[in-house]
Amino acid sequence: MQGKECNTGINSTAEDIASWLIALQSGQLFKKPSTLNEMWSPSTFNNGKSTNRARGWGITKFRKSHKAIGMSGGDRSVIMVYPDDNLAIIILTNLAGSAPEDFIEEIAGCYSPDIVKADALTYLRKNLREIGFDKAVDFTKKEKRINPSFNPDESELNNWAYRIEALEIFKLNVYLFPENWNAYDSYGEILLKMGNKNKAIEMYRRSIELNPENENGEKVLEKISSL
Repeated sequence: MQGKECNTGINSTAEDIASWLIALQSGQLFKKPSTLNEMWSPSTFNNGKSTNRARGWGITKFRKSHKAIGMSGGDRSVIMVYPDDNLAIIILTNLAGSAPEDFIEEIAGCYSPDIVKADALTYLRKNLREIGFDKAVDFTKKEKRINPSFNPDESELNNWAYRIEALEIFKLNVYLFPENWNAYDSYGEILLKMGNKNKAIEMYRRSIELNPENENGEKVLEKISSL
């Protein structure tokens, strides 16, 4: 039997959601405080190993400080809860592609400034807007020397780079994850889109070396090599 997927949503307002979150965080919705703590904690597989997901939440950032749990939908609305900070941020828009996930942590930083630095991607994004995206690799090198815990996530970097089509972020991803085939594949894709065929071929070849099963990369490489 094949599984089925369906989209869901709610009809609400920021004020209604805020009232619900206040009730949730203040313990009004559960008989036991431990239930709420369990909901904010990583769930486990049947073998006892922890997952990177909380119970019922799509966004989870289990970091050393300023843990964040949330949900997003349609690339236009997001809720983020900071259990340890007694804080929640709600952004509801009707603008497709607005990607409020990209700036919600900066808004949270207006209430608790350390939140921005707790999230590597948010901290990187904020600084690159100030110093220029062409400084992405240099900034990262310097920051990692000062702060060894500064470790942007490969998948988050890649998704952000696609949303804003930023060549320098794809380049940064390859620098940070030199053994990740997908980072090279994505970098090759944007290079090709920008007309840098020779460099794109180099990236696709490296991607296939790291992952010989990258069939799409092979097809693209074969096509552009014949041009």
